[in-house]
Amino acid sequence: METTTTTNAGPKPALSLEMLGRSQNSPLSTSAGRSEHSNAESRNLLSRLTQALDENAALSRKYEESLAEFDRHRDELNAEIEKLNARLSGRLKSLLEPREKLMREEYERRFQDLTVDLRSERGKYSRELKALKERMGLCICGSLRR
Repeated sequence: METTTTTNAGPKPALSLEMLGRSQNSPLSTSAGRSEHSNAESRNLLSRLTQALDENAALSRKYEESLAEFDRHRDELNAEIEKLNARLSGRLKSLLEPREKLMREEYERRFQDLTVDLRSERGKYSRELKALKERMGLCICGSLRR
């Protein structure tokens, strides 16, 4: 009696993800991919949030500097007005009152313009911060940190 053995034709396959039960569509690799994507998105959001906070701080500094500059300018104008008022007689004083009024109105207009600009910038960055925080809250990794 003759015995024959059958062998596989071809090289023996190396271990693969399929053999280990980890195909590319398996929950483990999909979950890892989602987690990696979520982490990357979280880092991106955190970076944007940090940048927005830095810009907000820079705007606040700029506002404070502008406010100080306007205060100095106002003080200079008020000092100039006082000097002129002291030197002028009643007749000339009546001629300068419209100019003084115009100068005060110009100062108020500039101050209001800066205040409006600052408020709109702060509102814009507040809305962006709120949106970023909401997006981070919806992030998978954000829910893990809570």
